[in-house]
Amino acid sequence: MSYSNSSFAIIADKVFTGLKTLQKSLVFIENGIIIEITELPKILTVNEIKNLYANWSIIYIPDTYMIPGITDLNIRATFECEECLSTAAYMGGITQGYVEVTTYTVFTKKNLRPLQVISHHDELYSGTDIVKIYLSQPDCYTPHTEDVAEIITEANELGRSVVIDCSINDPRLLAMASPFRTEPELKRLVGKVTNLKIFASAIEVNVCETSSNSSEDEKVLENTVETIENPLIEAELRTYKASGKTVYNEKEQSRCRRPQALVIPIIRQETGYDNYLHNIPRSWELRGVKLALETVAGPMTPPASRSREKSYVNCSQIHFSNIACAETIEYLWDYAGRLPCVTWETSPNYLLFNENHLTSALTNLKTYPPIRDKRNQESLCKLYLDNKIHCIGSHHTLVRPEFKVKEFARAVPGICNLGYGICAIWTLLPNKDDNDIQHLVMTMCVNPARIAKIDWEIKVGNPATFVLWNPFVERKACIYQQSPYKDRKLCGEVIQVFIRGENVYNVDNV
Repeated sequence: MSYSNSSFAIIADKVFTGLKTLQKSLVFIENGIIIEITELPKILTVNEIKNLYANWSIIYIPDTYMIPGITDLNIRATFECEECLSTAAYMGGITQGYVEVTTYTVFTKKNLRPLQVISHHDELYSGTDIVKIYLSQPDCYTPHTEDVAEIITEANELGRSVVIDCSINDPRLLAMASPFRTEPELKRLVGKVTNLKIFASAIEVNVCETSSNSSEDEKVLENTVETIENPLIEAELRTYKASGKTVYNEKEQSRCRRPQALVIPIIRQETGYDNYLHNIPRSWELRGVKLALETVAGPMTPPASRSREKSYVNCSQIHFSNIACAETIEYLWDYAGRLPCVTWETSPNYLLFNENHLTSALTNLKTYPPIRDKRNQESLCKLYLDNKIHCIGSHHTLVRPEFKVKEFARAVPGICNLGYGICAIWTLLPNKDDNDIQHLVMTMCVNPARIAKIDWEIKVGNPATFVLWNPFVERKACIYQQSPYKDRKLCGEVIQVFIRGENVYNVDNV
């Protein structure tokens, strides 16, 4: 049998096809297509395998697993060129990334596709597989929940999936919640405002920018104490003022002789991040998801009394992205879990970080929706481990360092984390066994690919698009200088990436 020059085979210690797990296997590839997958006897050594298949060029990298290529439905291109975006995606094992654009864009890179943001004046372009709308409405051209039924119906007629984003379409538009929102972007870096209270952001005057350890769940007490030069004089004054009236009943008189307890109110200075959280309450996200879901599926009733097929709008797929609150996912699981066309995702940012990781000077963790308290983070992690989250998306938005100024109120939201997803999630998983790998594959490879309607399974006849991944190593993240993942120890490393049989990424060449 003769083989073309494009024929080769790969030995993988394990192959996670997406539906099952194969032990040590030999995957044969010809002209970019998988033509055969053979499980190997454990007794065979690598040299014996190479001798047995001497006509094939065989690739073997010790301790590597083969998994389907990762599909990321949640990438935003702001300050990056296509080359940088594509390279970072490859480093994270992303073989199909959907990049948010507002018009039809032709990408030249093999692993990038446009994710179209629909406006009132747009049509559903034929160059996109997925369209996106928003829960919030940052401008008069971007539709939100009132338009969801019409857009979903039109997308269904064209066979498109619809992503409903829980954030806004351009993170730079969050400047509208800043005292500097009326200034040009570059002027925001040096601008001075004399009265912050006149702005809608409700940023307090003289906020403390040194700590953010307080929980957003705690009630913020008002500072009602005036400036006192001598606290002892104030305490004595309060004692006399609270002495009460003169009485002649002995018991009551003795009771009134005792000064009332001096209650010193807790003085709590808010941080810039506190104000950011207070002005983006978690109830907004849940309310928006409820409205969108009721528009699609009718009034939400308890799952036991609702039919799986019930839907007011005929749709192929509705996907909620960028969900930051555990309450929202719990609601979706309880009320939409039986609707086959509804899925949802969160980001590694919300699974790995909480507000205790932030200070007001650490603006590289400022994003939208915001990272919330530790209880929310732990609840999200539990929901993920309980298989109640369908997908993981990067929620990648690179912001240039000059826009990530150290003053929290003026910093532009956005976290650059493309390329860290698989390692971040693998670090999070507790057991690091085959079941955890299968869970990772389902949420990062299989489910997103199904939403995007692309071939994802490693099987005979499918394109040879997969990732060789070493789950046993630890490395320090170093792709982006301004990323919060930088220098953080993460588990696992992408070794090689193949798209249709072409080796597009090799860790040794980085």
